[in-house]
Amino acid sequence: MLAGRAVVGRGLRRSALAVVIGLGLVLCYVMLTFLIARNLPMSTNGIGKPRIANVVGSDAGSNHRVVATGNTKDDGAGVLSILVFFETLRDSERKFRSGGPGGELRVLGSLLESAKDLGFSVRLCPSPAELNAIHDFDVFDLIILDESGMNAFADRLPGAFTTPSIACRLRFLDFWGTPPEQNHIKLDLSQYLVPYPNPWNTFIGFRQEPIPAPTGERKRMGVLHGKEGRYWIDHIPLLERISQTFDLVATIPDERLGGLRLPSRVRNLGMVSRETWLTTLSQSRFVISFGDPVLAPTGVEAIAAGSAYIFAKYPTPRSISNIPAHPLRSQHDFLLDTLGEPYAYAVDVGDPGAVLNAIDKACRTTIPNHVPDLFTAETHRARTNTILTTDICASN
Repeated sequence: MLAGRAVVGRGLRRSALAVVIGLGLVLCYVMLTFLIARNLPMSTNGIGKPRIANVVGSDAGSNHRVVATGNTKDDGAGVLSILVFFETLRDSERKFRSGGPGGELRVLGSLLESAKDLGFSVRLCPSPAELNAIHDFDVFDLIILDESGMNAFADRLPGAFTTPSIACRLRFLDFWGTPPEQNHIKLDLSQYLVPYPNPWNTFIGFRQEPIPAPTGERKRMGVLHGKEGRYWIDHIPLLERISQTFDLVATIPDERLGGLRLPSRVRNLGMVSRETWLTTLSQSRFVISFGDPVLAPTGVEAIAAGSAYIFAKYPTPRSISNIPAHPLRSQHDFLLDTLGEPYAYAVDVGDPGAVLNAIDKACRTTIPNHVPDLFTAETHRARTNTILTTDICASN
């Protein structure tokens, strides 16, 4: 959503706010530091810094690790103070744990990870009740919301979207983006932060860590990307054909199979640990998806593991409810436009021959483990710093 801006020298920092909490994403979102007293589960990385223990499935990505910032705003100079209100955090975690989408969590986790690296002070509010406990919003240089939290924030701070001194400090994590015709609250379009570049908003992206190559030769194996049985139910004959030649692995939770009967040669692991997921990716020659989920971070993650990503190119542009006036050409337009073969193959999944040909090419071509430049930790950290320290209030 918005282009970032931070008001580093504002007088509002002079209140000595020792508020720093960390977020633990993907499966365990842990309120760290000042929230330890709540006895939320936490693991450590061996050097005393709290980290999250992750359980991931196929379209979650797997780098949702978020570390507490460890910095408090204890003086008036130089420490950027950020409030993050993610109203659906706990509900998203619950859904993700049972196989729901993880893209939004990936973007949030990466943002907080980079904020930690940059030394910013971050307070996380995962519920309206905790938002309501905040009495002074002037101590925050930036306030970051998710789309579903807009109403609750407006209830807590009436007029926030129309009061310039507050509105210019807002940023919105917006997975799908907000084109001009959907900007109903009339903020600057740069205030919407999106995971992939689009023509209107500010690209924040997410972090993709390198995934080690396998110790031995990759197996003749492919991974089915998508944790909903409904994604596959119309493609059983094609899966049957593919499974005659390649081992296929799925990560569909039992409760999300929805009556789907996978071919006998397809091995369904259900929800798996982060370690199992990364190992599975690194051993596979390709990851394949037949149209859904759309724009999932797994496409980038597969390539980082050295596994080609095969995804649907729609016969006619596909309109989705989130941005109805801007139809998509494929399941992952970013990869379609920026990488292409041999890393990413966009195919008509209604044409079995085209799918089998893409799989054949992917398996005959060895690709290195590759993290696209836009998604390395270094570029994400630099981008986050620019976004969050750019002051758009000064122009209002």
